[in-house]
Amino acid sequence: MKLKNLIYLPLILACNSCAVNPARLDPNKDIIRANVIDEKNFSYGYDYEIERERILQIAQGDYKQVIRELSSPLEASIYCTGYLSHGGVDIDSRLYGYGDYWASFRKIHEKKVDDCDGGALAAAAILSDDGFQPYILVINASNMCHAVFLYMDQNGKYGSIGINKADNNPPLMNSVEELAKKLGRDMGCEKINNYEVFDIGCAYPDFIDNEENNNPE
Repeated sequence: MKLKNLIYLPLILACNSCAVNPARLDPNKDIIRANVIDEKNFSYGYDYEIERERILQIAQGDYKQVIRELSSPLEASIYCTGYLSHGGVDIDSRLYGYGDYWASFRKIHEKKVDDCDGGALAAAAILSDDGFQPYILVINASNMCHAVFLYMDQNGKYGSIGINKADNNPPLMNSVEELAKKLGRDMGCEKINNYEVFDIGCAYPDFIDNEENNNPE
């Protein structure tokens, strides 16, 4: 993932339904306790293989069924890493003809492949009917940019979901900064330059089933 147009262009969009800037959020002020998940959903007491098989079976349906039947970050993380494949840094060019492209969840589910922003968007879509705001955490390092879905548990701890196994962190971090630094280390970056949080639902209200190109270069 390169620096996407999403990071810049939607900042000037108007969004009357949002109490904060339509795209950029202050991680210290605007991440409200809407993205809440009980710790039991990341319990180690379940049979992972049985759960994974169940979720992959659900994923054989259409994208609406996936949204309807999957309801927790754990389920979303299994979908993102088990059903979706990371297609490499040039996947947007090969699939859509653009170097940078935010496909809708409808398209991502159909193609079964995307890059890191596709995993973040997929998680946002899956949890969109379960009380979770579509918050995307974007981490910028010297030669890369990475995106994950961001959420909070009932204790104010932060977690993330994405297309890579290392993107999926249960809600244990005390701050978004702490989470961003961990994700940076997991990507092999000794230091991240900065991180930002965006509400993709305000930037692209139809991110779930849009059929058009969201952001051509």
